[in-house]
Amino acid sequence: MWKVETVMDVRTGGERDGARERLLEAAARHFAEHGFEGASQRAIQRDAAVNSAAAHYYFGSKEALYQEVIKTHLAGIQAERQRRMDAISDEARGHDRLRALVNAYIAPHMELALSANGRPYGRILARVLIEPVKSADSVFDEIVSPLRERFVAELRELFPDASYVTISKMVSTTVILMAGVPYNTTWTAMTDEEQTQLSSHIWVEAVGRFACAGIEALGGKLSA
Repeated sequence: MWKVETVMDVRTGGERDGARERLLEAAARHFAEHGFEGASQRAIQRDAAVNSAAAHYYFGSKEALYQEVIKTHLAGIQAERQRRMDAISDEARGHDRLRALVNAYIAPHMELALSANGRPYGRILARVLIEPVKSADSVFDEIVSPLRERFVAELRELFPDASYVTISKMVSTTVILMAGVPYNTTWTAMTDEEQTQLSSHIWVEAVGRFACAGIEALGGKLSA
């Protein structure tokens, strides 16, 4: 099973400077809690025990720091998505292929978002979906687009009669489920439990099944 440490290794990018790493970790927490606009550079620097000169040396601006937090987590997620999509058997067809494809796309994000190290990043993405931040748009498009396009292409092969608008609905709804479930307060209100009290595998399975059922309902007949 994919280890969150893989993402953390990618996240440091070979850096061994403690100040830079502390800034990224503190920034992830503050952006997750307060959003891009609400997060304070001074509070981030104070939390990371780094002075403003050092913070400016590493990132230059609040926007650059925000983008780097997103990039460093997304890099690991995308690498794992690529690996899992590549591992789908050519023999898999129809519903089995759809399940494998959806799980390969959602699991890397959800496993990270439901981990202690990855929850701040997951909250940032959940925030971005409802509070768009221009600083994040270019980063997501640059890093996510290649595999999202592959995901779309696979869905179009599985549902050849579905329009591009319908395929877009499939993808956007799946992403909303993937990003929102780890933080939805309804679960806590109904069960008095945090999502992290369940294994990430259980959540990936539940969201995967739900997403596939919706995709098939929208897309109609699956190709053989």
